Amino acid sequence: MPHAGLQSMFFESDGHHLLGTFFLAQGDKPKPTVILLHGLPGIEKNYDLALGLRERGWNSLLFHYRGCWGSSGSYDLQTLTRDVKHALDEVTSGKYPLVDPDKIVLCGHSMGGWAAVVAGASDERVKAVVALAAVSDTTAWGFDETAAKAQFTPWLTDITPAQIVAQWQALPNAHDVVAQISPRPLLLVHGDEDAAVPLSHSQKLAEQAQEPFAFEVIKGADHGFSWQRPTLINLVGEWLDSLAR
Repeated sequence: MPHAGLQSMFFESDGHHLLGTFFLAQGDKPKPTVILLHGLPGIEKNYDLALGLRERGWNSLLFHYRGCWGSSGSYDLQTLTRDVKHALDEVTSGKYPLVDPDKIVLCGHSMGGWAAVVAGASDERVKAVVALAAVSDTTAWGFDETAAKAQFTPWLTDITPAQIVAQWQALPNAHDVVAQISPRPLLLVHGDEDAAVPLSHSQKLAEQAQEPFAFEVIKGADHGFSWQRPTLINLVGEWLDSLAR
């Protein structure tokens, strides 16, 4: 029986090369697969989650959007969901014999959570969505040029803080489309001490979501679930496992 492993890969998104890593679960049969979506450039919190899910028999794909972390092209908030679509194209293409193309889940953190909801709402290839500390209301979140400069400047070139803010303001709100995920399952998770993306974002998603969905608040957790990572990983893993029962 093949051991669990890692597989570096890349795929095309509108002519750009996006870098990714597959965390492959043990075994020689196709497995359910989670596409893990990180947040704004520089925020990478998903490797421990990928390892935890692999131990439970789930493959995970982590990839980097165009223009960040070595992927080619220029970063653009308005193309995040296109990159997610092309990631879905890749994992359902039949190239990967250890991936079950009929059991694909999107799981995103922060802006990755926004992308998971928005992309998952309109793509039936996605069988479930997990949104961790997700941005819901882009109009209400106070994202200005000062915040954009602090968040993006160390990692991005060829784009100004003003351009980032303009892209931000043109994004759809996740809570406007979250109901379209139903009847596919949805898990919302947020920390009650999140100072970056307030708990109200997930509360707004929960207000608009349709069954089946679950909403879990982790006490004492900040935006990155920094001191509650084992709790988060176990919560997400148990919820995903329940889908297969």
